[in-house]
Amino acid sequence: MRSSLGKGKSRIRVGAAWALAAVVLCAHSCSAKLEVGETVGATEKANVHTECYPSVDSTHTLADFDYQANGGKRYVTAVATYFTGCGPGRDESPVFSKYADEYAASAQTGEPQAKFMASLKNGVNSQTCQSWATLGGRAGENLLFIDDQDRTLAYSFFEIEHPAYILLDHCMKVRYRFLEGQMSTGIKVKIDELLAEAATNDCASSPGTPTTPVAAA
Repeated sequence: MRSSLGKGKSRIRVGAAWALAAVVLCAHSCSAKLEVGETVGATEKANVHTECYPSVDSTHTLADFDYQANGGKRYVTAVATYFTGCGPGRDESPVFSKYADEYAASAQTGEPQAKFMASLKNGVNSQTCQSWATLGGRAGENLLFIDDQDRTLAYSFFEIEHPAYILLDHCMKVRYRFLEGQMSTGIKVKIDELLAEAATNDCASSPGTPTTPVAAA
Protein backbone atom coordinates (compact mmCIF):
# COMPACT_ATOMS: atom_id res chain seq x y z
CA MET A 1 0.00 0.00 0.00
CA ARG A 2 2.80 2.41 0.94
CA SER A 3 4.54 1.68 -2.34
CA SER A 4 1.37 2.40 -4.32
CA LEU A 5 0.74 5.62 -2.41
CA GLY A 6 4.36 6.68 -2.92
CA LYS A 7 4.11 6.15 -6.63
CA GLY A 8 0.84 8.07 -6.70
CA LYS A 9 2.38 11.03 -4.90
CA SER A 10 5.35 10.92 -7.25
CA ARG A 11 3.02 11.07 -10.25
CA ILE A 12 1.19 14.01 -8.71
CA ARG A 13 4.47 15.88 -8.16
CA VAL A 14 5.59 15.23 -11.74
CA GLY A 15 2.19 16.26 -13.06
CA ALA A 16 2.27 19.44 -11.02
CA ALA A 17 5.74 20.24 -12.30
CA TRP A 18 4.59 19.86 -15.91
CA ALA A 19 1.53 21.99 -15.22
CA LEU A 20 3.72 24.72 -13.72
CA ALA A 21 6.05 24.56 -16.71
CA ALA A 22 3.09 24.92 -19.04
CA VAL A 23 1.84 27.95 -17.12
CA VAL A 24 5.29 29.58 -17.26
CA LEU A 25 5.58 28.82 -20.97
CA CYS A 26 2.15 30.24 -21.68
CA ALA A 27 2.86 33.31 -19.58
CA HIS A 28 5.80 34.01 -21.86
CA SER A 29 4.24 33.04 -25.17
CA CYS A 30 0.48 33.34 -25.09
CA SER A 31 0.38 36.86 -23.70
CA ALA A 32 2.91 38.16 -26.24
CA LYS A 33 1.21 37.00 -29.42
CA LEU A 34 0.09 39.84 -31.68
CA GLU A 35 -3.16 39.29 -33.53
CA VAL A 36 -4.15 40.38 -37.02
CA GLY A 37 -4.85 44.11 -36.98
CA GLU A 38 -2.44 44.83 -34.11
CA THR A 39 0.73 46.88 -34.52
CA VAL A 40 4.14 45.69 -33.40
CA GLY A 41 5.12 47.49 -30.20
CA ALA A 42 8.35 49.28 -29.35
CA THR A 43 9.71 46.33 -27.36
CA GLU A 44 9.15 43.81 -30.13
CA LYS A 45 10.62 46.19 -32.72
CA ALA A 46 13.75 46.70 -30.60
CA ASN A 47 14.41 43.01 -29.86
CA VAL A 48 17.65 41.87 -31.46
CA HIS A 49 17.51 38.67 -33.53
CA THR A 50 20.66 36.77 -34.51
CA GLU A 51 20.91 35.45 -38.04
CA CYS A 52 22.41 32.00 -38.62
CA TYR A 53 22.04 31.91 -42.43
CA PRO A 54 23.04 33.18 -44.94
CA SER A 55 25.27 35.24 -42.64
CA VAL A 56 26.39 34.00 -39.24
CA ASP A 57 25.92 36.20 -36.19
CA SER A 58 24.54 39.18 -38.12
CA THR A 59 21.74 40.81 -36.14
CA HIS A 60 18.40 42.30 -37.13
CA THR A 61 15.50 44.06 -35.48
CA LEU A 62 11.97 44.47 -36.77
CA ALA A 63 12.62 48.22 -36.65
CA ASP A 64 14.91 47.67 -39.66
CA PHE A 65 11.75 47.03 -41.69
CA ASP A 66 9.58 49.75 -40.13
CA TYR A 67 8.90 52.63 -42.54
CA GLN A 68 8.54 55.04 -39.64
CA ALA A 69 11.89 54.07 -38.07
CA ASN A 70 14.22 53.16 -40.94
CA GLY A 71 14.42 56.40 -42.88
CA GLY A 72 11.38 55.84 -45.06
CA LYS A 73 12.20 52.48 -46.68
CA ARG A 74 9.00 50.57 -47.40
CA TYR A 75 9.03 46.86 -46.69
CA VAL A 76 6.44 44.12 -46.44
CA THR A 77 7.86 41.61 -43.97
CA ALA A 78 7.01 37.91 -44.02
CA VAL A 79 7.87 36.02 -40.84
CA ALA A 80 7.80 32.23 -40.50
CA THR A 81 8.14 30.02 -37.45
CA TYR A 82 9.61 26.54 -37.79
CA PHE A 83 10.55 23.81 -35.32
CA THR A 84 13.58 21.93 -36.59
CA GLY A 85 12.09 18.55 -35.76
CA CYS A 86 8.91 19.24 -37.75
CA GLY A 87 8.35 17.45 -41.07
CA PRO A 88 5.74 19.84 -42.52
CA GLY A 89 8.05 22.78 -41.78
CA ARG A 90 10.86 21.08 -43.67
CA ASP A 91 8.49 20.66 -46.62
CA GLU A 92 7.33 24.28 -46.62
CA SER A 93 10.62 26.05 -45.88
CA PRO A 94 12.06 25.59 -49.41
CA VAL A 95 8.91 27.15 -50.88
CA PHE A 96 9.18 30.13 -48.53
CA SER A 97 12.86 30.47 -49.46
CA LYS A 98 12.01 30.32 -53.16
CA TYR A 99 9.53 33.16 -52.74
CA ALA A 100 12.18 35.22 -50.93
CA ASP A 101 14.54 34.80 -53.87
CA GLU A 102 11.83 35.64 -56.40
CA TYR A 103 10.91 38.89 -54.69
CA ALA A 104 14.56 39.85 -54.26
CA ALA A 105 15.19 39.24 -57.97
CA SER A 106 12.27 41.45 -59.03
CA ALA A 107 12.91 44.28 -56.55
CA GLN A 108 13.25 47.75 -58.04
CA THR A 109 15.33 50.53 -56.48
CA GLY A 110 13.11 53.01 -54.68
CA GLU A 111 10.06 50.73 -54.76
CA PRO A 112 8.55 48.80 -51.81
CA GLN A 113 10.25 45.46 -51.24
CA ALA A 114 9.40 42.19 -49.53
CA LYS A 115 11.66 40.80 -46.81
CA PHE A 116 11.56 37.28 -45.41
CA MET A 117 12.59 35.99 -41.96
CA ALA A 118 12.28 32.53 -40.41
CA SER A 119 12.48 31.68 -36.71
CA LEU A 120 14.11 28.32 -35.95
CA LYS A 121 12.61 28.23 -32.54
CA ASN A 122 14.36 25.45 -30.67
CA GLY A 123 17.84 26.86 -31.17
CA VAL A 124 20.33 25.73 -33.78
CA ASN A 125 23.98 25.33 -34.52
CA SER A 126 25.53 26.36 -37.83
CA GLN A 127 25.11 22.88 -39.32
CA THR A 128 21.41 22.70 -38.43
CA CYS A 129 20.77 26.16 -39.79
CA GLN A 130 22.57 25.46 -43.04
CA SER A 131 20.77 22.15 -43.48
CA TRP A 132 17.43 23.98 -43.23
CA ALA A 133 18.57 26.70 -45.63
CA THR A 134 19.51 24.09 -48.23
CA LEU A 135 16.44 21.86 -47.96
CA GLY A 136 15.14 20.73 -51.32
CA GLY A 137 18.51 21.39 -52.91
CA ARG A 138 18.12 25.13 -52.48
CA ALA A 139 20.75 27.57 -51.26
CA GLY A 140 18.66 30.72 -51.12
CA GLU A 141 20.34 33.91 -49.96
CA ASN A 142 17.27 36.03 -49.23
CA LEU A 143 15.47 34.20 -46.44
CA LEU A 144 17.02 35.27 -43.14
CA PHE A 145 17.10 32.28 -40.80
CA ILE A 146 17.07 33.40 -37.17
CA ASP A 147 18.55 31.34 -34.33
CA ASP A 148 15.52 31.86 -32.11
CA GLN A 149 16.64 29.79 -29.14
CA ASP A 150 14.76 31.97 -26.67
CA ARG A 151 11.81 32.23 -29.10
CA THR A 152 11.72 36.01 -28.86
CA LEU A 153 10.76 36.38 -32.51
CA ALA A 154 8.37 33.43 -32.58
CA TYR A 155 6.52 34.44 -29.42
CA SER A 156 5.88 37.93 -30.77
CA PHE A 157 3.48 36.47 -33.33
CA PHE A 158 2.83 32.78 -32.63
CA GLU A 159 1.98 30.43 -29.79
CA ILE A 160 2.79 26.74 -30.28
CA GLU A 161 1.77 26.35 -33.91
CA HIS A 162 4.35 25.50 -36.55
CA PRO A 163 4.86 25.95 -39.37
CA ALA A 164 3.01 29.25 -39.41
CA TYR A 165 3.45 32.65 -41.03
CA ILE A 166 2.44 36.27 -40.66
CA LEU A 167 2.69 39.30 -42.93
CA LEU A 168 3.58 42.74 -41.58
CA ASP A 169 2.85 45.83 -43.64
CA HIS A 170 5.36 48.68 -43.92
CA CYS A 171 3.77 50.33 -40.88
CA MET A 172 4.46 47.22 -38.76
CA LYS A 173 0.85 46.11 -38.52
CA VAL A 174 0.06 42.38 -38.57
CA ARG A 175 -2.14 42.00 -41.63
CA TYR A 176 -2.37 38.28 -42.44
CA ARG A 177 -1.75 34.96 -40.75
CA PHE A 178 -1.22 31.62 -42.50
CA LEU A 179 -1.14 28.16 -40.94
CA GLU A 180 0.32 24.89 -42.17
CA GLY A 181 -0.71 24.18 -45.76
CA GLN A 182 -1.92 27.73 -46.49
CA MET A 183 1.29 29.61 -47.23
CA SER A 184 2.07 28.23 -50.68
CA THR A 185 -1.42 28.91 -52.00
CA GLY A 186 -2.05 32.39 -50.68
CA ILE A 187 0.89 34.34 -49.34
CA LYS A 188 2.19 35.80 -52.62
CA VAL A 189 -1.17 37.35 -53.49
CA LYS A 190 -1.25 39.10 -50.12
CA ILE A 191 2.37 40.24 -50.37
CA ASP A 192 1.62 41.83 -53.74
CA GLU A 193 -1.44 43.52 -52.25
CA LEU A 194 0.59 44.98 -49.39
CA LEU A 195 3.43 46.08 -51.68
CA ALA A 196 0.93 48.03 -53.79
CA GLU A 197 -0.51 49.59 -50.65
CA ALA A 198 2.95 50.52 -49.36
CA ALA A 199 3.68 52.50 -52.51
CA THR A 200 1.03 55.09 -51.66
CA ASN A 201 0.48 54.92 -47.89
CA ASP A 202 2.68 56.93 -45.51
CA CYS A 203 1.34 55.43 -42.25
CA ALA A 204 -0.32 58.72 -41.30
CA SER A 205 -3.60 56.82 -41.28
CA SER A 206 -4.37 53.18 -40.77
CA PRO A 207 -3.39 51.26 -43.93
CA GLY A 208 -6.73 49.86 -44.92
CA THR A 209 -9.17 47.78 -42.92
CA PRO A 210 -7.47 45.22 -40.65
CA THR A 211 -7.75 41.87 -42.31
CA THR A 212 -8.95 38.69 -40.68
CA PRO A 213 -6.78 35.57 -40.49
CA VAL A 214 -6.92 33.21 -43.44
CA ALA A 215 -9.40 30.51 -42.52
CA ALA A 216 -7.87 27.24 -41.43
CA ALA A 217 -7.96 24.56 -44.10
